[in-house]
Amino acid sequence: GGAFDVHGLQDAGEVHLVDEYVDTPDFRLLRHGYGLRIRRNDKHQLATLKSRRLDGSGSLFERLEIEEPLALEPTLDPITGWPETVMLILAPLLDDAASLRTICRLEQTRQKRMVVTEADASGALAELSFDDISIHLNGDGPPLAHCNELEIELVDGRSSGELTPLVAALQKELALPPSPQSKLERALVIISRHPAEAPENWQGLRSNMHMAEACRLIWREQLTAMLLNEAGVRFSDDPEYVHAMRVATRR
Repeated sequence: GGAFDVHGLQDAGEVHLVDEYVDTPDFRLLRHGYGLRIRRNDKHQLATLKSRRLDGSGSLFERLEIEEPLALEPTLDPITGWPETVMLILAPLLDDAASLRTICRLEQTRQKRMVVTEADASGALAELSFDDISIHLNGDGPPLAHCNELEIELVDGRSSGELTPLVAALQKELALPPSPQSKLERALVIISRHPAEAPENWQGLRSNMHMAEACRLIWREQLTAMLLNEAGVRFSDDPEYVHAMRVATRR
């Protein structure tokens, strides 16, 4: 009912995904508006390059996404084995960069449903995913936090305008707020606010922290805020990015 009065959901199964996000030691990709990841599941290994969102906080948005299969594991140091389509965009940024490194790892259990319109015989409109996400600092670290996200991705060949009524109904009936951040950005914010040795889902200072450790945590959080706003300062007309970056430098 409600949002799905004219839509149906077809079960598309459940998958477990491991996403390793990489960047240069100086976060060059993040600062220029890109996220680069290696995605692994039971059957495939993919390299994915995505542009970061710099167009406000609405529910619907478009971005660059290049996804290529990987036959072999790409190397981070030196930077080799990445698809040509990815390197064509990143080469100007990586011209003097010697290495990449893992900046976070997300493990996801994704429940997938295909959204179909009963009156439309042309096929599915979009893929709806409910993701249970575990955030890790690196490949071996314990989970720092868990979060959930509902995502609807348009099927190739369909118009974004077809999603508008569905998204509006979901927001109204389920009170789902749009997320202004990507999963990568949210993970980096959580990592920046998680003290060493703190329990899962803990954010911010702890009462028993040494003052030096507390200061390092605050500086790390504000440095992360600066890094996340830099691409908006460089490439967006929205002055809020400049404001947020200035706030981080003062804090």
